[in-house]
Order: sequence, then structure tokens, then C-alpha cells
Amino acid sequence: MNNKIMVCLLVLLSAVSAVSAQSIYEGKVISTINFKTTRIYPSIAKSNFYIKEGESFSEQKFEIAKRIMNMMDTFKTIDYKITENPDGTLTIDISAEDSYLVFPFVMFLGGATNSFGGILLETNFFRFGELAVASFVYSTLGYSSMVLFGMTGKMVNVGFQDMNYDEKAFANGSFSNPKNYSDSGNSKYAELYSYRVKEKASTIGFSFPVFHILNTSIGFSAKTVEYTIDDESTDKHLPEPNDDGAHNKAIFALSYTNRNMPTQDSIFRSIGTIFGVFKPMSVEERFYKFTKPRYGHRVSIKYEMGNSLTASDYNISAMMIETAFGLEMTNRNSFVLNFAYHDAFSSSFSDQIKSTSMLKQGRYARSYIGRQGVGASLVYMHHFFKGKRGYFSFSPFIEDVLIYDYNDSKRRNATGAGAGLSYTFWKFPVLLGLKYTNSLEDGSYDVSALFGAQF
Repeated sequence: MNNKIMVCLLVLLSAVSAVSAQSIYEGKVISTINFKTTRIYPSIAKSNFYIKEGESFSEQKFEIAKRIMNMMDTFKTIDYKITENPDGTLTIDISAEDSYLVFPFVMFLGGATNSFGGILLETNFFRFGELAVASFVYSTLGYSSMVLFGMTGKMVNVGFQDMNYDEKAFANGSFSNPKNYSDSGNSKYAELYSYRVKEKASTIGFSFPVFHILNTSIGFSAKTVEYTIDDESTDKHLPEPNDDGAHNKAIFALSYTNRNMPTQDSIFRSIGTIFGVFKPMSVEERFYKFTKPRYGHRVSIKYEMGNSLTASDYNISAMMIETAFGLEMTNRNSFVLNFAYHDAFSSSFSDQIKSTSMLKQGRYARSYIGRQGVGASLVYMHHFFKGKRGYFSFSPFIEDVLIYDYNDSKRRNATGAGAGLSYTFWKFPVLLGLKYTNSLEDGSYDVSALFGAQF
């Protein structure tokens, strides 16, 4: 559903798919738009149609409108009929077949902490074309939960997290990363000290499209942190956790996507297919070859602010800028190149930049912490053994991040590489996966298996 708020990609896509010659209806006024649906209220579907009554017909805008309707994740089939009236105006008749979905789903994420969780999905049950998601993840380190509701491109989400874990500091300046639901793993660097962390957080966020181009998000996070030091360190090159208290902050984000970036199908669409909410795609439909490669990019910026106005015990100021460039080849295999710049400016220890927040392809047991970070990653996705039941995907990756700590003027480099192997069923809502990650800097590694959703 999150692709509903990426409408800007449609402008470029429509230029490729639109007819080369102008439509015979080009420039004529649209007098009436009629919707006929099987479940969703026609007024809701009509409000999402990009073209409005009284506008002049444009083939390019018509292509955009059709793609937006497809991206609502509500309709199985949509038929369009354009009729020219005696007065020269146009009538657009749209017949859409839709359904609803209510589905509970259980998933297990392998690892030393035995993480498991569940998801409850609901779409269009109340006939508004809505999406509702409730999720819960539990491990021996704590739990997290989230509730999301979206309709007509707008979404609201509420989340809770309660963690209680040991964080360890190592001789190379890194810290353990238990919050990724993974064990600290093996490492060639000795442990210097450890401390107990109790962290509770509540978040609320809103997202909505602006001018059919940008996705805007605003939110608020209320977090409290409590440390219990087990053993003091004598290594002054390591930051010390001394910021117990409230870390409340406001969050603002903006993102832009000009084309579909190469990704796997969402678990939501897979579940919808088995219940007939979506039309199942054949191998030929999903992997039809392009006549030429497709390019795309996206860019996002997020700013976090905390001070006395947000009832925070510490000043928080952080900015995250990320961009990605994608190349999808004619055979549908793809490359994605990602860049990221994070700067914590004036933030306390627990709000500083973590290398694991920038290394997003793999799962890492160690994390560097600092005020500033620059990173990049390259991912290749290769699809093979496309059969009647599903297909395999092999995704090798390499990524690197440089964390700069203003406190001791140290630059710490973290590099990782690995690969994921997954099998996606065409019509059954299960994805089987296995991912291997190797931290090239400290020699630790992670092997994670997944049954239930993407990783």
C-alpha cells in the first residue's frame, strides 16, 4: 500500500506507455465520469480517479489515472469506456470488480533470540477501500507492536516498543546491536564492558501525498531510556551511556520517487491473490521482457527535533538524507545503488547515528555509534527457476558506511557483504528466505532464515 503515495513515478511511466499519436479524444472536455463497483463505494473510487469532470481529456493524464487505480490494491479488474456525446463532450464509464480481505498471518524470524510475530490484514471490509494492519513481534529482548490505517493515499500509524537488553562495548569501538533481534555473534575483538538498557517508546505518524508528487510524513516519538552500568570502561575512546531520561522528538519526512524501483512483490498482494482480491499474474505477465532497460530513482529526507518543547530531557537534532538509483534490465533482473548521509548534529548518546541504521541490506551484530555517517550499498537481484508455482530470487549485496565521532575525532568504517536467497509463491502468501551477512571489519556473521514475510 505504501506505493499508493508514490504517484510521481507515473508521469514518466505514462510517457512510455502512452500512444505515440494523440488520442482522438485529446483536448475534449470530460462532462461525466461514472463508476460502477461491486463493493467499494463508487464515490470513494471516483475521488481517487486522477482526472476530474470538467477537465480536458489528456492521454497522458488518463494513463496516470488508470495506474493510480491499479495501485489502490483494491480492484481485481477495471474496464474503461470513453464515449463522445452529441455536444462534443466525453463520458468515461468505469466498471471495477473489487472484493475484501481479512487475514491473520503468523511469521517466525530465526536467530538466537527466537523472534516470532503475527500480522492481521484487513482491506476494503468496510467498503471504503481502506487498509488496516496490526502487527506484533516478540523476542527474549522485548516486544514491538504497530497498528496502521490508510485510505485514499493517507495513512496513520501507531507503534509501541518495550526492550530490555544488555549492550556490550568492544575493543574496536563498536557496540552490540541486540535490537535487530539478533545475538551479539562472534567477533575477533574483546568485550570491554557491558550495561543493561531499558527502553520504552511510543510513536505516532501521519503520511499523505502532496501535489501527487511528494509523500509527506509527520510524527512524534516519546522514548525513555534507563541504563544500568555493570562494569566501567577505562577506554576513553568509547562514548559512555550517560543520557538516562526522556528522548521525545518530532519527526518530519519528505520523499520523492520518479519511477518504480525494482522490488519483490509485497506479502499483502500475495495474500490478496489467494483470496481473489487481486488477479493472479502469470509467469509471462510478471516477467515479460522490456524492449529496453528501465531507470529510476528516489530521494528522501527526514529531520528529527527534540527539546523542551517536546518534553525531552536532551536536545535532539538529526537529519537523514537517502537516495537510490535503480536499473531494471530487459530480462527483469536489476541493480539498485543506494547512498545515505546521516548527521546527528547536537544529540546525546542514544540519539546518535548508528552504523546499523545505515547498513540496511544485511543483519549485523555490531554497530558503531557517532555524530555523522556516510554510506553506500549495491544490490543485485536475479530471478531464476520461474515455474508454475513460484520463482527463486538471488540477491548478493555489498555495503559500506563511515561513522565519524566528534567526541574523539575517530572515523570508524563498517563494511558488510552477503546474499539472500528466497522463494516466492505465485498464489500462496508465503515467502521462504535465507540470508547470510558477513561483517568484513570485525569478522562476525549472521545467518537468518525467514518463513512468512520479506526480510
